[in-house]
Amino acid sequence: MGFIMPKTVGIVARLDRQAAVKLAGKISHYLASKGLNVLVESELARLQVKGKAVALNKMLADLLIVLGGDGTILRTCMNIPIPETPILGINMGTWGFLTDVKPESTLEAIKKCLAGDYITEECTKLSLSVNGGKLPDGLNEVVVTSTQPIKMLYLKISVDGVASMKFGADGIIVSTPLGSTAYSYAAGGPAVDSRVSALILTLLNPLTPTRSMVIPATSTIRIELLKPRSKAAVIVDGAYQREITFRQSLVVKKSNHTSVFIRLRKDFFQRRLRGRALSISWGR
Repeated sequence: MGFIMPKTVGIVARLDRQAAVKLAGKISHYLASKGLNVLVESELARLQVKGKAVALNKMLADLLIVLGGDGTILRTCMNIPIPETPILGINMGTWGFLTDVKPESTLEAIKKCLAGDYITEECTKLSLSVNGGKLPDGLNEVVVTSTQPIKMLYLKISVDGVASMKFGADGIIVSTPLGSTAYSYAAGGPAVDSRVSALILTLLNPLTPTRSMVIPATSTIRIELLKPRSKAAVIVDGAYQREITFRQSLVVKKSNHTSVFIRLRKDFFQRRLRGRALSISWGR
Protein backbone atom coordinates (compact mmCIF):
# COMPACT_ATOMS: atom_id res chain seq x y z
CA MET A 1 0.00 0.00 0.00
CA GLY A 2 1.42 3.39 -0.99
CA PHE A 3 1.80 6.52 1.09
CA ILE A 4 -1.42 8.31 2.07
CA MET A 5 -1.01 11.88 3.26
CA PRO A 6 -2.46 12.36 6.77
CA LYS A 7 -5.64 14.39 7.04
CA THR A 8 -5.83 14.61 10.83
CA VAL A 9 -2.81 15.30 13.04
CA GLY A 10 -2.73 15.22 16.83
CA ILE A 11 -0.38 17.24 19.04
CA VAL A 12 0.78 16.25 22.53
CA ALA A 13 3.36 18.19 24.56
CA ARG A 14 4.86 18.31 28.02
CA LEU A 15 3.16 21.12 29.88
CA ASP A 16 5.95 22.05 32.29
CA ARG A 17 8.23 23.47 29.61
CA GLN A 18 7.14 26.74 28.00
CA ALA A 19 9.30 26.13 24.95
CA ALA A 20 7.37 22.92 24.24
CA VAL A 21 4.02 24.68 24.54
CA LYS A 22 5.18 27.52 22.29
CA LEU A 23 6.48 25.09 19.66
CA ALA A 24 3.20 23.16 19.82
CA GLY A 25 1.38 26.38 18.93
CA LYS A 26 3.72 26.95 16.00
CA ILE A 27 3.12 23.39 14.75
CA SER A 28 -0.64 23.78 15.09
CA HIS A 29 -0.57 26.98 13.02
CA TYR A 30 1.59 25.34 10.34
CA LEU A 31 -0.64 22.26 10.05
CA ALA A 32 -3.80 24.37 9.86
CA SER A 33 -2.22 26.43 7.07
CA LYS A 34 -1.86 23.18 5.10
CA GLY A 35 -5.57 22.48 5.43
CA LEU A 36 -5.17 19.63 7.93
CA ASN A 37 -7.45 18.86 10.86
CA VAL A 38 -5.56 19.56 14.09
CA LEU A 39 -6.31 17.78 17.36
CA VAL A 40 -4.72 19.09 20.56
CA GLU A 41 -4.55 17.20 23.86
CA SER A 42 -7.09 18.74 26.23
CA GLU A 43 -4.60 20.06 28.82
CA LEU A 44 -2.46 21.56 26.08
CA ALA A 45 -5.49 23.23 24.48
CA ARG A 46 -6.14 25.02 27.78
CA LEU A 47 -2.80 26.76 27.28
CA GLN A 48 -4.15 28.51 24.17
CA VAL A 49 -2.73 26.09 21.61
CA LYS A 50 -5.25 26.19 18.77
CA GLY A 51 -6.99 23.06 17.51
CA LYS A 52 -9.80 20.77 18.55
CA ALA A 53 -9.34 19.80 22.19
CA VAL A 54 -9.40 16.01 22.60
CA ALA A 55 -8.56 13.74 25.54
CA LEU A 56 -5.49 11.61 24.89
CA ASN A 57 -7.45 8.35 25.16
CA LYS A 58 -9.80 9.56 22.41
CA MET A 59 -7.24 11.05 20.05
CA LEU A 60 -7.91 9.34 16.72
CA ALA A 61 -5.49 10.77 14.17
CA ASP A 62 -3.39 9.75 11.18
CA LEU A 63 -0.22 11.19 12.70
CA LEU A 64 0.71 12.14 16.26
CA ILE A 65 3.38 14.74 17.01
CA VAL A 66 4.70 14.45 20.56
CA LEU A 67 6.90 17.16 22.08
CA GLY A 68 8.77 16.06 25.18
CA GLY A 69 11.19 13.54 26.55
CA ASP A 70 10.91 9.80 27.00
CA GLY A 71 8.38 10.20 29.81
CA THR A 72 5.99 12.09 27.53
CA ILE A 73 6.39 9.46 24.81
CA LEU A 74 5.75 6.59 27.25
CA ARG A 75 2.70 8.29 28.76
CA THR A 76 1.32 8.91 25.28
CA CYS A 77 1.83 5.32 24.13
CA MET A 78 0.15 4.02 27.27
CA ASN A 79 -2.98 6.13 26.80
CA ILE A 80 -3.75 6.63 23.10
CA PRO A 81 -6.37 4.41 21.43
CA ILE A 82 -5.48 1.07 19.84
CA PRO A 83 -4.33 0.57 17.14
CA GLU A 84 -1.79 3.24 17.92
CA THR A 85 -1.19 6.21 15.66
CA PRO A 86 2.35 6.61 14.21
CA ILE A 87 4.33 9.02 16.38
CA LEU A 88 6.84 11.69 15.41
CA GLY A 89 8.82 12.56 18.53
CA ILE A 90 10.29 16.04 19.03
CA ASN A 91 12.99 16.05 21.71
CA MET A 92 12.00 18.53 24.39
CA GLY A 93 13.41 16.44 27.23
CA THR A 94 16.80 15.76 28.78
CA TRP A 95 17.99 12.71 26.82
CA GLY A 96 15.18 11.89 24.42
CA PHE A 97 16.24 8.34 23.50
CA LEU A 98 12.77 7.70 22.07
CA THR A 99 12.56 10.95 20.12
CA ASP A 100 14.10 11.55 16.73
CA VAL A 101 13.91 15.27 15.96
CA LYS A 102 15.64 18.33 17.43
CA PRO A 103 13.32 21.28 18.14
CA GLU A 104 15.00 23.49 15.52
CA SER A 105 14.35 20.84 12.84
CA THR A 106 10.66 20.38 13.67
CA LEU A 107 9.01 22.00 10.64
CA GLU A 108 11.48 20.36 8.26
CA ALA A 109 10.66 16.98 9.82
CA ILE A 110 6.92 17.59 9.54
CA LYS A 111 7.31 18.52 5.87
CA LYS A 112 9.05 15.17 5.29
CA CYS A 113 6.24 13.35 7.07
CA LEU A 114 3.59 15.05 4.96
CA ALA A 115 5.57 14.10 1.84
CA GLY A 116 6.02 10.47 2.91
CA ASP A 117 9.80 10.87 3.17
CA TYR A 118 10.38 8.67 6.24
CA ILE A 119 10.52 5.11 7.51
CA THR A 120 8.55 3.56 10.36
CA GLU A 121 9.80 1.54 13.31
CA GLU A 122 7.27 -0.90 14.76
CA CYS A 123 8.11 -1.63 18.40
CA THR A 124 7.12 -4.58 20.56
CA LYS A 125 5.03 -3.95 23.67
CA LEU A 126 4.56 -6.06 26.80
CA SER A 127 1.21 -7.58 27.72
CA LEU A 128 0.89 -7.69 31.51
CA SER A 129 -1.59 -9.23 33.91
CA VAL A 130 -1.81 -9.99 37.64
CA ASN A 131 -3.89 -13.06 38.48
CA GLY A 132 -5.72 -12.62 35.19
CA GLY A 133 -6.39 -8.89 35.69
CA LYS A 134 -5.08 -6.85 32.77
CA LEU A 135 -2.55 -4.05 33.29
CA PRO A 136 -1.62 -1.38 30.72
CA ASP A 137 0.77 -2.58 28.02
CA GLY A 138 4.40 -1.53 28.51
CA LEU A 139 6.58 -0.10 25.74
CA ASN A 140 9.92 -0.05 27.58
CA GLU A 141 9.73 -2.37 30.56
CA VAL A 142 8.00 -3.70 33.62
CA VAL A 143 9.90 -3.58 36.92
CA VAL A 144 9.15 -5.67 39.99
CA THR A 145 10.79 -4.22 43.11
CA SER A 146 10.26 -4.02 46.84
CA THR A 147 7.74 -1.56 48.25
CA GLN A 148 10.19 -0.91 51.12
CA PRO A 149 13.60 0.73 50.63
CA ILE A 150 16.60 -1.65 50.96
CA LYS A 151 14.23 -4.62 51.32
CA MET A 152 15.23 -7.66 49.27
CA LEU A 153 12.69 -9.70 47.34
CA TYR A 154 12.68 -13.46 46.96
CA LEU A 155 11.17 -14.35 43.60
CA LYS A 156 10.46 -17.34 41.40
CA ILE A 157 10.63 -16.87 37.65
CA SER A 158 8.96 -19.35 35.30
CA VAL A 159 9.35 -19.28 31.53
CA ASP A 160 6.77 -21.16 29.44
CA GLY A 161 5.56 -23.07 32.49
CA VAL A 162 9.01 -24.24 33.58
CA ALA A 163 10.32 -22.95 36.92
CA SER A 164 13.58 -21.49 35.66
CA MET A 165 15.05 -19.91 38.77
CA LYS A 166 14.56 -18.69 42.30
CA PHE A 167 16.61 -15.78 43.57
CA GLY A 168 17.01 -12.98 46.05
CA ALA A 169 17.47 -9.51 44.59
CA ASP A 170 16.28 -5.93 44.76
CA GLY A 171 13.99 -6.80 41.85
CA ILE A 172 13.77 -7.74 38.21
CA ILE A 173 13.27 -5.89 34.93
CA VAL A 174 11.58 -7.43 31.91
CA SER A 175 12.17 -5.19 28.93
CA THR A 176 11.43 -5.02 25.24
CA PRO A 177 14.26 -4.48 22.75
CA LEU A 178 13.27 -0.80 22.65
CA GLY A 179 13.49 -0.64 26.43
CA SER A 180 16.79 -2.50 26.53
CA THR A 181 18.69 0.80 26.34
CA ALA A 182 16.74 2.30 29.25
CA TYR A 183 16.58 1.02 32.86
CA SER A 184 17.68 -2.49 31.88
CA TYR A 185 20.84 -1.12 30.24
CA ALA A 186 21.63 1.00 33.30
CA ALA A 187 21.30 -2.18 35.42
CA GLY A 188 23.86 -4.01 33.27
CA GLY A 189 21.61 -5.49 30.60
CA PRO A 190 22.47 -5.70 26.90
CA ALA A 191 21.50 -3.21 24.20
CA VAL A 192 19.22 -5.09 21.80
CA ASP A 193 18.24 -3.80 18.36
CA SER A 194 14.49 -3.14 18.22
CA ARG A 195 14.29 -5.31 15.09
CA VAL A 196 15.15 -8.38 17.20
CA SER A 197 12.16 -10.40 18.42
CA ALA A 198 13.08 -10.94 22.06
CA LEU A 199 12.41 -10.16 25.72
CA ILE A 200 15.21 -9.27 28.13
CA LEU A 201 15.33 -10.27 31.82
CA THR A 202 17.71 -8.29 34.03
CA LEU A 203 18.06 -8.76 37.80
CA LEU A 204 18.57 -5.81 40.11
CA ASN A 205 21.47 -6.42 42.51
CA PRO A 206 21.02 -10.20 42.86
CA LEU A 207 22.60 -12.03 45.80
CA THR A 208 24.35 -14.32 43.35
CA PRO A 209 25.87 -12.48 40.34
CA THR A 210 23.65 -13.32 37.38
CA ARG A 211 23.83 -12.08 33.81
CA SER A 212 20.81 -10.84 31.89
CA MET A 213 18.92 -13.32 29.76
CA VAL A 214 17.58 -12.72 26.26
CA ILE A 215 14.69 -15.07 25.50
CA PRO A 216 12.31 -15.48 22.55
CA ALA A 217 9.49 -12.94 22.34
CA THR A 218 7.05 -15.85 22.11
CA SER A 219 7.84 -16.76 25.75
CA THR A 220 5.44 -16.36 28.66
CA ILE A 221 7.10 -15.21 31.88
CA ARG A 222 5.53 -15.68 35.31
CA ILE A 223 6.93 -13.83 38.34
CA GLU A 224 5.87 -14.87 41.86
CA LEU A 225 6.82 -13.84 45.39
CA LEU A 226 8.27 -16.71 47.45
CA LYS A 227 7.80 -15.46 51.01
CA PRO A 228 4.43 -15.12 52.80
CA ARG A 229 3.49 -11.57 53.80
CA SER A 230 5.88 -10.14 51.21
CA LYS A 231 4.81 -7.35 48.87
CA ALA A 232 6.24 -5.87 45.70
CA ALA A 233 5.59 -2.93 43.40
CA VAL A 234 4.92 -3.58 39.72
CA ILE A 235 5.91 -0.49 37.72
CA VAL A 236 5.13 -0.19 34.01
CA ASP A 237 7.19 2.33 32.01
CA GLY A 238 7.58 4.46 35.13
CA ALA A 239 4.01 5.67 34.59
CA TYR A 240 1.75 3.00 36.10
CA GLN A 241 2.18 1.25 39.44
CA ARG A 242 0.34 -1.37 41.45
CA GLU A 243 1.17 -3.75 44.28
CA ILE A 244 1.32 -7.52 44.27
CA THR A 245 1.44 -9.84 47.29
CA PHE A 246 2.28 -13.44 48.07
CA ARG A 247 0.16 -15.91 46.03
CA GLN A 248 -0.30 -13.32 43.28
CA SER A 249 1.64 -13.67 40.05
CA LEU A 250 2.63 -11.25 37.32
CA VAL A 251 2.45 -12.71 33.82
CA VAL A 252 4.48 -11.02 31.09
CA LYS A 253 4.36 -11.80 27.38
CA LYS A 254 4.54 -10.06 24.03
CA SER A 255 1.50 -7.89 23.38
CA ASN A 256 -0.63 -8.22 20.27
CA HIS A 257 -0.27 -4.44 19.94
CA THR A 258 2.74 -2.38 18.92
CA SER A 259 3.86 1.24 19.00
CA VAL A 260 4.84 2.79 15.68
CA PHE A 261 7.44 5.56 15.42
CA ILE A 262 8.30 7.70 12.44
CA ARG A 263 12.05 7.73 11.84
CA LEU A 264 13.96 10.05 9.56
CA ARG A 265 17.16 8.03 9.88
CA LYS A 266 18.09 4.37 10.30
CA ASP A 267 21.17 4.59 12.55
CA PHE A 268 20.14 2.50 15.58
CA PHE A 269 23.41 2.87 17.47
CA GLN A 270 23.70 6.63 17.03
CA ARG A 271 20.06 7.25 17.91
CA ARG A 272 19.53 4.77 20.72
CA LEU A 273 22.94 4.82 22.43
CA ARG A 274 23.84 8.50 22.22
CA GLY A 275 25.09 9.76 25.55
CA ARG A 276 25.94 6.27 26.77
CA ALA A 277 29.49 5.63 27.95
CA LEU A 278 30.51 3.30 25.15
CA SER A 279 34.20 3.36 24.20
CA ILE A 280 33.44 2.09 20.71
CA SER A 281 33.88 4.05 17.51
CA TRP A 282 31.47 2.58 14.98
CA GLY A 283 32.53 2.49 11.34
CA ARG A 284 36.23 3.14 12.04
